[in-house]
Amino acid sequence: MKKLLWGLFGVFLCLAFISPASALVMGASGVWADGIGNNGHEYQIVYFENGDSKKWEDAQVGLEGSGFTLAAITTEYEQVFVQEFLNKYANKTKKDLWIGGLQDPGADRADLGWSWVTEEKWGYESWIEDEANDYYGDNSEQFMSVRSGNFNWNWNDEGNLGNISGYLAETAPVPEPGTILLMGFGLLGIAAVGRKKFL
Repeated sequence: MKKLLWGLFGVFLCLAFISPASALVMGASGVWADGIGNNGHEYQIVYFENGDSKKWEDAQVGLEGSGFTLAAITTEYEQVFVQEFLNKYANKTKKDLWIGGLQDPGADRADLGWSWVTEEKWGYESWIEDEANDYYGDNSEQFMSVRSGNFNWNWNDEGNLGNISGYLAETAPVPEPGTILLMGFGLLGIAAVGRKKFL
C-alpha cells in the first residue's frame, strides 16, 4: 500500500511540472515572454475545418486536457500583445475568433456579468465601440470574440451563429508553487493515514 501511495504521489508531481502544451496540435503560436506584464503563456491560433462545430462551448470543451484554454485577456498589456500577435500571424480573411469571455445568462445588460473561463479577475475591458450590445435581442450574445480589420482584434459579444472562424487559445494558468506543495503535503497526509489504517 505504501508503494502504491508513493507511486501516486510521484505521478502527481510529474503531471504538475510537465508542460502539456504539446498535447494539442494548433496553428501559429507565440509566447508572451517580453515586455511589461508578460505572463510567459503560449498563445495559439486555431481555425475550424469544414464540419467542425463552431460553438464557443465546443471550442472550450475541445481544449480540455490539452493544457490550453480559450484566451483570457486581463490587462491592457495582454491586449496589445494579442493584437500584435494576431496582426502578424492571423489569416486576414478569417475575421472573428473566440476568446474565453462568457456572460452570466441572468445579466441585466449586455455589458454586465462577464467573466473569464480561467476564473482570473475581470477588470480590464477592450470592447469595440458600441459593444457589448446583444445585437439579436436580450441575452442573444453571451460569448466573446475578437474581430480583425478596422476593429484591430478588440472584443465583441457574440452568439453561436456560425460566423466564427476559429479561436485563440492560451496555456492555462499553472497553480502557484505553494498550491502544488500544499497538494503534495495533502497526498502525504493521505498516505500517512492509509499507512496507519492498514498496519
